[in-house]
Amino acid sequence: LVVVLVVELIRYHERSTRALKEFLNFIREGDFLSLSKIDETHQEFQETYRFILEKFRNLRIEKEANYHYLKRVIEHVNTAMVCLKDDNRVQLFNHAAMDLLQVPEIRDLKALEKVDRELASLIGRIRSGEKEMIRFIRHGRIMKLSVRATEFTLDGQFYKIVSLQDIKSELEEQELESWQKLVRV
Repeated sequence: LVVVLVVELIRYHERSTRALKEFLNFIREGDFLSLSKIDETHQEFQETYRFILEKFRNLRIEKEANYHYLKRVIEHVNTAMVCLKDDNRVQLFNHAAMDLLQVPEIRDLKALEKVDRELASLIGRIRSGEKEMIRFIRHGRIMKLSVRATEFTLDGQFYKIVSLQDIKSELEEQELESWQKLVRV
């Protein structure tokens, strides 16, 4: 009887260890569907598995909600924004940028060269905290842009956010104001 009990105890321990390893592997791989189908023979683990699974689902939902919230905010902003990864792939290109540059979408910096080579070069070389002005012609319209950049690292991935603002109207206002002052003098 003691031998049978020891053998059963060892088998129970091995099954528990195997179930725990499966559980941890599912979590590591992000396979939450398989996680919900974990071995039903371990009733004592089921409540813990369900609790952890629910926490992961809630975290994923919260992460997705935050992503959509930030995306809406970026789309709402009137400033043209382009976010690049370190390999010059475009991660984000908002509607204001599409309207300003009059292109449907840009996947990488090379595609931006088709719009304007000098602008693409400036976006590629500008560093965090720098502000530069550029003038270019798009569809017969002269544009004067203020270009700013911010660089950061998130989860080991390098990003650069570049904002583009058409400042032609502001410059024209200042020029008009200067002329009015000159006329007064």
